[in-house]
Amino acid sequence: MFRFISEEIICFLSLECICGIYGIKRGNRMNKTESTTIQLSEIIYLAYFTVMFGARAIGLYEGMLPYNIMLVIGMLLFLLKIAMTRHTFAEYLLMGTLLFISLIVYYNTGEKGLLLYFTMMLGMKNVSLKRVMKWAAAILSISFTVG
Repeated sequence: MFRFISEEIICFLSLECICGIYGIKRGNRMNKTESTTIQLSEIIYLAYFTVMFGARAIGLYEGMLPYNIMLVIGMLLFLLKIAMTRHTFAEYLLMGTLLFISLIVYYNTGEKGLLLYFTMMLGMKNVSLKRVMKWAAAILSISFTVG
């Protein structure tokens, strides 16, 4: 339980760092000019986030068949999100480097956590951080009351 909570805190802190790299504006209030519409790529990211974050929230862990199925679904949604979002060459280079590092960690330790956190952070481009945080609170609320 405590390991799960600390991993999620690290993930959200890392999300803040990636937001700084991508130049995503942070703030509690929406600008009056900012639209409240949701793009399809953001919906795909929220679906990815629901699958990956929800699987951990309901207590699935590595080695379980349902968790492995969720990993495959999540990675397909991540790849779809990346394909739908326009990136610069430098961003692709950064993504490739971070994913390569996480694959080395997975190969040497068998731990998928770093790979999942990097995909969560790298998929955040053009996604509202505020909306993701609200979505995470909703997922946790549902998983704790149902589970």
